[in-house]
Amino acid sequence: MFYDVFEQLCQYKGVSPARFSSDTGIGQSTISMWKKKGGTPTGGKLRDTANYFGVTVDYLLGESPFARCPGCGFEYNEDDLKENTAHRMRHDKWADAVSKFGFCWSYIERERVKADSRTRLEAGVLDESDAVDEYEQIFKALFSRSLEGSDYSLLHPPFDNYVAMLLNQESWQKATSKHGALNTLLKKYGTRPGIPNGTYFNPSDTPTQKESPPAEAEGSVLDEFAGELIAAYGDKPIGFDDDDIEDIAAYMKLVKERRERKKREEGK
Repeated sequence: MFYDVFEQLCQYKGVSPARFSSDTGIGQSTISMWKKKGGTPTGGKLRDTANYFGVTVDYLLGESPFARCPGCGFEYNEDDLKENTAHRMRHDKWADAVSKFGFCWSYIERERVKADSRTRLEAGVLDESDAVDEYEQIFKALFSRSLEGSDYSLLHPPFDNYVAMLLNQESWQKATSKHGALNTLLKKYGTRPGIPNGTYFNPSDTPTQKESPPAEAEGSVLDEFAGELIAAYGDKPIGFDDDDIEDIAAYMKLVKERRERKKREEGK
């Protein structure tokens, strides 16, 4: 029954049917019909519901076992025991992180927010207060991505500290200054070291870490990744800007260090 799937998705996303109605514009009377009469949405309402929860239309209609959790964003086959177990483990980590940090948006949600906020900023019609609001939305999306990249580590810096680390970068100071938001953001969050490049937090980049990697280490990963792109495409592929490459390089570095740390721990 469609409503059973809808109800489960609401629970995973942490929203009520009333909130879903408010967010999508689909009337509560329509939702009541789904529940009481076993109705199923069609056309635009079906697509809007699927997009809202980040799942396929086939999944909503019970025609596909593949689902994307609207909470943690994990995509898995509900008919596969191992994938169900993997989802529960990831979802529990995500839930713990949300409990501590207040939020952690899934991939679909954060990409939508980033795109919407950047569009409004580039339109160039926002006053300072609105520009600050849009940058805070972008920072929340990036924070969520960094938190996910850390495997939802509860040692990840809280949002306010994370923003201060980004504002310590010249690139973010220039970007926010362009839209008149820098001074207000600095007054609210300040600056602090911790993320020298990119937007992923890596504990080894903090000054308190005894064995901090050399400054050129990040650049070497970035150069390596850029070289691979050029070898594969002849140039940066369409759709990749410098921020994207920096973020991917930083994430590559983080994964590499985790693997090396795991090897060391297994060798003890």
